[in-house]
Amino acid sequence: MNEREIKEFLKGMDDRELVVNKVKFPQLEPADPNASQMKIGINYLDGVPVTIRAELGSTIIKVRDLLNLEEDSVLTLDRPAGESVDLYLNQQSFGHGEVVILGNNLGLRIHSISAPNVNGDNENG
Repeated sequence: MNEREIKEFLKGMDDRELVVNKVKFPQLEPADPNASQMKIGINYLDGVPVTIRAELGSTIIKVRDLLNLEEDSVLTLDRPAGESVDLYLNQQSFGHGEVVILGNNLGLRIHSISAPNVNGDNENG
């Protein structure tokens, strides 16, 4: 619908009294126990991209300090130099590691992998 059609539709509703009806859904039948269950191996997910993020630390600053940041400004983080970094997989904490240099790139050496959070809660990121 374009804007004109939407306005005409809404204009016509001003004169009508709205009627609310309860929706009636058909009764769901249990699945047939003899039907074959679709089973997919874990390799089905091989091509699914995931994002891994390493968090060096964090800090809290006031807006006035944020507005005064410029090139070569330095922020002090809440973590000592050399301490392990937190690792996140799709925003979910999954372990700890250390930052390493690989040629001209940064890399991560994984130190520990945490047990997955089965509740799906995202307490750590």
